[in-house]
Amino acid sequence: MVVSLLAPGATNKGFQSWAKMGAWYTELTQGRRDRSPELHNQVTLLTSSLAAPLPKMEALAKFLQSDIRYVAIELGIGGLQPHSARDVFAHRFGDCKDKATLLSAMLAEVGIDSYYVIINADRGAVDAASPPSINLFNHVILAIKVPDGIADAVIPATIAHPKLGRLLFFDPTDIMTPFGFIRGELQAKLRHVGHPRRG
Repeated sequence: MVVSLLAPGATNKGFQSWAKMGAWYTELTQGRRDRSPELHNQVTLLTSSLAAPLPKMEALAKFLQSDIRYVAIELGIGGLQPHSARDVFAHRFGDCKDKATLLSAMLAEVGIDSYYVIINADRGAVDAASPPSINLFNHVILAIKVPDGIADAVIPATIAHPKLGRLLFFDPTDIMTPFGFIRGELQAKLRHVGHPRRG
């Protein structure tokens, strides 16, 4: 059951389907992963000496884990809408969706698509039969499109998506779990994969 508390005269149509909820979240995050000269320069600094995609991905993930602090400032829509990648990079802090946004923007600089994945970090909190509601979710991670030539054994936290291809799930908020893996409590979750960051 989903209960919505509304002010007098307010209306709430809710989401008719999980796909519509995903489209709403995609619109909410529009422009948040836009490129900037500062991000481009940082990505160049971190990856210019690396030839293969996997070491580049690892270097960017390590930067997010070690150099961007977790700080949640969720005023108004800020509980749902990420800050821009430019702002997160400039201030060197952000919450889960902010860190996912920044990593996504940095991956795009090396030609790798990634997708927001909204989940509930508590095991069993969301069921496939649940009516679609953004309130069921409390965490954001990334699904990263895996370039060809990288073996599953090296990055085991992957799935084969029927439309998007091979995706690696990664939580840039988690400072302990190495790239290619995802901590146990986030495994086997009902997830919603959003639209990619391109260009």
